[in-house]
Parts: sequence; C-alpha cells; structure tokens
Amino acid sequence: MTRRILCIEDNPINWRLVQRLLVQAGYEMHWAEEGLRGYEMALELKPDLVLLDINLPGLSGFEIATKFRQHPELKGMPIVALTAKTLKSDRETALVAGCDGFIPKPIDPFTFVDQVGAYLGGQRERVEEAREGEVLRSFNVQMLEHLESQLREAQEANHKLVETQQELERRNRSLARLLAFGQGLLAEHHPRSLMARVLDQMRREVGADRVLAYRLHPSGGYWEGIQDEGSGVTDLPVLPRECPFCLRLPALSAGGALPGDRLRANRIWDEGMARGFWGSSSEPCLLPLQDRQGGDGLWGFWVLVRGGEQPFQPLELELVALHANLAQVSIENAELIVSLNESSRALASSYERMELAYQDLQTTKAALSQQERQGLMEELFLKIASGWRLRCGPWGTRARNWIGCWRLARPWGPGSARRPPRPSPRSARPWARWMACSRPCCGGWTRRPAARRNGCGSTTS
Repeated sequence: MTRRILCIEDNPINWRLVQRLLVQAGYEMHWAEEGLRGYEMALELKPDLVLLDINLPGLSGFEIATKFRQHPELKGMPIVALTAKTLKSDRETALVAGCDGFIPKPIDPFTFVDQVGAYLGGQRERVEEAREGEVLRSFNVQMLEHLESQLREAQEANHKLVETQQELERRNRSLARLLAFGQGLLAEHHPRSLMARVLDQMRREVGADRVLAYRLHPSGGYWEGIQDEGSGVTDLPVLPRECPFCLRLPALSAGGALPGDRLRANRIWDEGMARGFWGSSSEPCLLPLQDRQGGDGLWGFWVLVRGGEQPFQPLELELVALHANLAQVSIENAELIVSLNESSRALASSYERMELAYQDLQTTKAALSQQERQGLMEELFLKIASGWRLRCGPWGTRARNWIGCWRLARPWGPGSARRPPRPSPRSARPWARWMACSRPCCGGWTRRPAARRNGCGSTTS
C-alpha cells in the first residue's frame, strides 16, 4: 500500500525537490502552501506523515504542530519539522511544540528519503528530561510574545477598519447631500443664480472662507468671475484672455483639485498672490476645469481659500472636484435650455407668420376664384345676349341692359375715368334716348325716360 505524505511548505522550489525525491521512492505526495490549509487537508486525507515547515506565513509551524496535537484524530500522526533553523534551541522548541523529528534545510538528496522512511518506521526524537521544563517555558514565552504581536496587529487592523468605515460613512453622507443638491439644481436655468448656489454649497461643505470661480466668457474674449465670502455673491475683476495665470493652468491640470503644497513649488503661487486669489499664510485649493466640448483649453477654474494651516484633506478635494464638475455640467445644460427656448420661440413666431400668410393666401385664392367665376358668367351672359340681339332685334338690346345691371364687378363705375361702351346703334330706338347713369345696377348706361321715377328707368319699352 502506498504511503501518503503531506508537505506544508510555502516555497514552491523546496516543494518540487521534496516531491521529486519522495515520488521516485514510491510515496504519494500532497502539498499545502499555508498552515491552516494544511491542517484542513490533514483532517481530510489522514496522511501517514506530515513534513512541516516552521517559517510559514500567518500561523507559524510551532502553532500548527500544537494545533495538530490538540485534535484527537491527528494526535498520533508523526510530524517532522523541515526548516532552515538549525540551532539546538530551535530543534528543542520544535520537539516541545509537538514535532516527532527534525530535518534541517537545505536537505541532503542522498539521505532525505532514508530519513523520511525512518520516521515512517516509528523513529521519534525527544527532549532531555532535564531541559524539557526550561525549553517548555521558553516555548511558552515565544508563543506569548507571538500572540501579543498578533493581537497588536489585529488591534491596528481593527483601528484602520474603523477609520475606513467612518470615512466611508462621511463619503456616503457627502455624496447623499451632493445628490440631493444636484437634483435641486434641475429647476434652476439662470447661469449666475446656479453658480451662486453651487459656490455657497461648496463653501459650507468643505469649510472654506472664500470661494472664487472664473469662467471663460462664451465669446472667448475674456474671463469673468464671481466670489462667495459668506455674505453673498459679488463680481470679480475681469481677466484678459491671455492672462499669464490662466495660460499656466492647463499644465497643472491633473483631473483633480490641487492643494496648497503642490502650488507652492510653482510660479502660479506667486501669481495667485499677486492677483489676490490667496494670501501667503492661507491654505488654498485650485481646480482647473477643462473644456468639455473637445477643446484643449480651459473652461474655467475654481479657487477655495481658508485661513490658518489646515490643509485640504483627500475627501475635501474630491468634494471640490465633484461640485465643480456638477456646476460646469449644470451651467452648460442651463445655457443649452435657454438657447433651445429662444429657438422654440423663434420657431413659434415663424409658424404664426406662416399661418397668417397661409390664411392671406387662402383669402386671395378665394377672391380670385370668385372673380374668375364672375368673369366666366359675364362672358357667358354676353354671348347669350349677343345671340338674342341677332335673333330678336330690340329684345337683344334689352338683354344687354339686363346683363349690365347684373354685373357687379365691372371695371368702370362711379368715379372711373373710363366710360362704358355705348349701346348698339342697331336698336330701333333713337340714340338720344340713352343717357349716362351713375347707379351700379345699369352698367353705366340707361334709357332716358320721359319722367324719372324711383330708379334708372330701364323699364321703358
């Protein structure tokens, strides 16, 4: 039956050497890189022998050996220490901890298999009775110091964990306030009012004494700015387009806010003091904002200043960057909304003008259609009257008079310089009986009655 050996070794090179030697000797080999994993594998595999390295990450080999001896199923399992610690005290400590043997590193390839076979055959090593008590006390002291060291590391890790948890809670609260504030900005469409609200919120969030915000004017000709000092928003002096301070800002931009310690070693520190952005004893924070429209230049920059020697913390710098980016996006959206509203009003006005023009066109079309129908009716009646005149003699002339009375849209009329044509001379009546008439019903001419009564007298026979 093949004997089963478990090797707990963190060095892969040492493991491959041990594996090659023992597999050639006919043993079944298993490997664990860490002590607790080796302990779990021992409970599962029930090996015939355990080769245990003393210098393991986490729990040491001494602690793993003690843990093996405390378990009832692993109590009688042979354990051989395989370590580079070759001192007599190390050997005695390993034996007191629960190991049954000791093989120093580096191993001897010529004798290693025989040593393992001897321990599998029942060989055991023990500490002298006279030194067993002293070695046991020394081992207990080492274990106590090791436990105290682990306890301190655990306390430090717990302290860092608590600080991390508190930092996360502060971040969550800040982000929640920022989210609520950003939702409140959706109803604000005036760029200046929007900027004023963001400046006030940022100043109170990071505890700044003064907040300045400059932006390149949409025309691109100059820099305009406002500031908030706790008593309201005021305008800042206009900066020229080629201001040296603004020209050096793109070289400092790194995607986040720049604290004072990064500014003091740069020429921009002196230029900022000359401009009055910050003082020599104040702690500033500078945030250049890149153009979001694909350009290489600046959209604007923000400056936060507070007195004393209180540097801005990483969380505060992140909040500054978030507020500034929120303000930039909100202002661009507000300007876009204003532009869209103006375009909408212009389109509505154009639509109204087009609607009025269309109505006028329909009215003109209707009028032209009416005139065209009247012209066709006049032409038709004139043709009929001409036929009646040729066929009926005087009755045709009367028909001409009736047609003239019907024609309302005539080119002549009262006040017109053009006179209508005279009636046909073929009439059997004398020419002197016709006279000019100003009434719209006669077409310009009527029969001259002997005595005019109530009208034009066109009924004479």
